Amino acid sequence: MKICRCLCVFIFGIWTLGHAYGQQKVSGIVKDEAGNGLGHVSLKLIGTGKFIQVDELGKFEFSLIRPDTLVVTRTGKIAQRLFVDPGKNRFFEIVLQESVNVLQEVEVSTGYYRIPKERATGSFEMINSDLLNRNPDPNIIERLEGISSVLQFDRSINSGEFSTEPKLRLRGLSTINSQTEPLIILDNFPYEGSLNSINPNDVESITLLKDASAASIWGARAGNGVIVITTKKGKFERSNNLVFGSTWQLSQRPDLSYFRDYLPSATILDVEDKLFELDNFDASDYSALPEYISLLMDRRNNAISEKEFGTQRDRLAQRDLREDARKYLYRPALLQQYDLALNGGSSVYNYWLSSSFSKNNANVQGNSNKRNTLNLRNQIKLTKKLDLSFGLNYAWMAAKNNGLTLQGLKVGSREFPNYTALVDENGIPVSVTGRYAKAYVDKAVGTGLLDWNYVPLAETKMRDRGSNTKDLLVNLGLDYTILDGLKLSLKYQNQRLRTDQTNVYDAGSYYVRNLVNQYTQPDLKRIIPEGAIKEGLNNEISSQSGRIQLDFNRQYGEKNVVNAIAGAELRETKSFSNPGYRLYGYNDEVLTAQSNLDYTTFYPLRPLGSATVPAAPTGMVSLTDRFLSYFFNGAYTYDRKLSLTASLRWDASNLFGVKTNQKGVPLCSVGSAINLDRFDWMKSDWINSLKLRTTYGVSGNVNNTVSVYPITSFFSDVNFVTQKSYAQLKSVGNPGLRWEKVRMVNVGLDFGLFNNLLSGSVEYYQKNASDLIGVNFMDPTTGIFETSGFYQINNLINYAKLRTQGVDLTVNANLGKNRLNWNCSLSFSYTANKVLDYMANSNVTMSTMVSTPIPVAGKSLDLNYAWKSGCVDPATGELLAPDGTKEYTAYLNNAKMDDLVDMGLKFPPYAGVFRNTFSYGNFSLSASMDYKFGFYFKRNTINYSQLFTSGVGHMDYLKRWQVPGDENVTSVPVFPVDKNISRDELYVNSALMYETGDLLRLADLQLSYHPFPGFLKNKECRLFATVRNVAWIYRANALGLIPDMPNVTYPNPRTWIMGFQINL
Repeated sequence: MKICRCLCVFIFGIWTLGHAYGQQKVSGIVKDEAGNGLGHVSLKLIGTGKFIQVDELGKFEFSLIRPDTLVVTRTGKIAQRLFVDPGKNRFFEIVLQESVNVLQEVEVSTGYYRIPKERATGSFEMINSDLLNRNPDPNIIERLEGISSVLQFDRSINSGEFSTEPKLRLRGLSTINSQTEPLIILDNFPYEGSLNSINPNDVESITLLKDASAASIWGARAGNGVIVITTKKGKFERSNNLVFGSTWQLSQRPDLSYFRDYLPSATILDVEDKLFELDNFDASDYSALPEYISLLMDRRNNAISEKEFGTQRDRLAQRDLREDARKYLYRPALLQQYDLALNGGSSVYNYWLSSSFSKNNANVQGNSNKRNTLNLRNQIKLTKKLDLSFGLNYAWMAAKNNGLTLQGLKVGSREFPNYTALVDENGIPVSVTGRYAKAYVDKAVGTGLLDWNYVPLAETKMRDRGSNTKDLLVNLGLDYTILDGLKLSLKYQNQRLRTDQTNVYDAGSYYVRNLVNQYTQPDLKRIIPEGAIKEGLNNEISSQSGRIQLDFNRQYGEKNVVNAIAGAELRETKSFSNPGYRLYGYNDEVLTAQSNLDYTTFYPLRPLGSATVPAAPTGMVSLTDRFLSYFFNGAYTYDRKLSLTASLRWDASNLFGVKTNQKGVPLCSVGSAINLDRFDWMKSDWINSLKLRTTYGVSGNVNNTVSVYPITSFFSDVNFVTQKSYAQLKSVGNPGLRWEKVRMVNVGLDFGLFNNLLSGSVEYYQKNASDLIGVNFMDPTTGIFETSGFYQINNLINYAKLRTQGVDLTVNANLGKNRLNWNCSLSFSYTANKVLDYMANSNVTMSTMVSTPIPVAGKSLDLNYAWKSGCVDPATGELLAPDGTKEYTAYLNNAKMDDLVDMGLKFPPYAGVFRNTFSYGNFSLSASMDYKFGFYFKRNTINYSQLFTSGVGHMDYLKRWQVPGDENVTSVPVFPVDKNISRDELYVNSALMYETGDLLRLADLQLSYHPFPGFLKNKECRLFATVRNVAWIYRANALGLIPDMPNVTYPNPRTWIMGFQINL
């Protein structure tokens, strides 16, 4: 079966051919407990490293000269080890029993070597293709979420309708100001590209290296943990195999009613009545005014009758911008993906060739993306001892961003009121009041200018905004067997990544017409030519890595196994951000543009002001990182009872200068594992496996924004005072710069009980990070001083300390019987961090501590801070500051840390996944739930300053204080008579705005079916259907907000996925 084939062990070792003279034939068959032959079984001789071919019926045959140990593994079965003496045993009938403890039977990959998990002392978590394929999403990030509780996804950075890749945390934080995400390894080397460019169907397995013993092999870049991605490869002695699959994914339109910043149109009219009475709007000839404010002015000026005013007001009150947006700006999203793979091999050659194509028409009309991938893997046995491998990964991604969103419906800083209409009664797109007053815009054509009207729905067809990304990854490898058990490996990788962004605006687009009109002079001279505008920029990443490595694997007798690797690695990564370009008067048909524009003169603008012609970005950035490493890793196993491991690595980087490079940084780890169940005194009918693991190690982290050298930014323009070229010192250099270090202790217990009906692990870890990069407060006479709590010149040095500790628990259970199986898996993770040392800044404002907290010694990095909650004045409904006064600005300026409230953690310390799979015959039903507890989030509320200036409201406005006595039922202040930013800051950032984030949700449901048992000679056909974002089971907050994404405009729509996969 395809899934089982994906889960089999892929180990490249020594392939030896026995001598013809003296060889004995050994044969056999592998069966299941029902007596049926089993294919897709891995047989390996430990002594020679030779893999044995097994046919589809489980039969095998091989030649052997001397006794050896045969290891038999198959995904979902209990592995067996058999002693084979060709002089005594010629035929074997091997029966493999079912096992739910699948992860204990596979090998884990560190990116340098593969090791059976049975002998591992470190903390690994293996995500096989079976788990990865539960979620058939074409994005590997989406597939990973909800699989492991130790790998957490921070989506709180998503705001509004802007969605980006989540920040990943593997066992919490290990640094303060440096990169916090784990190191990504793809096929043995660090990967610089986006995970979205990887086709998940090309992935064989993903291994999480969680502790220092597991991750220390990656040295100074592994302080945040390591994610090792291994792609699929061909196998020797395998017939050609064709795999074809397709996936369709359909998502609902977004639920725009979720967004609480929009008030009903009738309420907006009442608000604008109040603002009009307060004379809050600029009544100049050119200033844009909301439609209803213009109507109020017309009534005041007797331009319309009271009856007509009432009719128009009622018409506006019936409108709902969100309904127009839902109909004309959004759509159900449809994603399609097609995959094709071909693999096979002979006795001297194997290959894997796959290709995929995906197209996603996003929820926003006019937005889409495509992805093409090609994956090629080859391995050739040049001689009996020399293997050559070659790999190529190519990904091309294109995205279009021409759509309009609900929050994007604005010109300038003011939001469109909810009564704004996008179409007329006949469904024809209409213009809306944008940057300038309607009367001013209506005069444009008559005065020789271009039409200045803004029609939102027409704009999407008058622009072509997109990006293209090309990612090419090439791998070369040579493996030479020096002696039995001793191998020399040479590996090389080269990656080229380039992203091009291009925007083309038609001559009729508002973007072009507005620029042309703004720069048109009083004599109607066009400074900016009519015609399209094309602009673009690009950035590139190139990296190359080389590694030389010796692998030693030897079994001494039946009880002693020694494994070791040693080698060196060199890596260089270069990043380039190239200057952009902007072409005015661009003609796509003949590829011409005007180049004789003056970018230095300040021209008068319409309707007021002056500016130079907007030029293309001229900034350039070039960064070069070089790493040199020497490494050693060794392991000894005695009688499968005791395993000891040790590693040593020396890292150096050009970021630290020559002297530091000469010193380098030594990093090490030690570990032990005791298989208690193999001792006679522990043997029991109900204990199948019991392993105690302990490790200690030192890994590191590097901050590539800090250097031992001075850093200066040079500017392409001239200083407005001196009229000469100038530069700005960004860093004076730090000669004492060194690596951040993370010391980690891990204690784990793996167990299998009641014939492996119950299995899992429990682990405790503690990470003590030292020499972390932190801010150094210096004497202002040095020239390095702060402004408003921030430094213009880099003053980061190594001194800070952070401690993170936690507990991981995984429990698997198999409660099924016969054809009905019920497998369930529960994972739980607890993590907490505390800053042990960080310089306190006495000059930082408390407003900064609330909005962007700085680290505080003795407290968590994830701590929320809020202003103490004031109350409303019972007589007037006005907000009272926490000290009982209305001196808001004075209170803010004089506030100290004691005036803030610790509002709990913004990132959940408790998290987990509960997964159930029911199987009966050819059907399988799986459900996954995730939970998060112990955190808090800040919700939005009414901000009167924003309401005054940009028209942004909030549903809390409906709960505002209006009459005496309301203070007993509401905390929302009265509608004010003026704008006061300090007053609003005290309210919107007060403790009242924090909600408990506890949640439990049903993340997905999947139904799969394997039709036609025995169809096409046991080849696999699989049909599946999945529903994601199914339902909320529990949310602690009563408002129905999304706790882990509190700032989004709408929740992730429910998604249906259907597909099939055929293995021929």
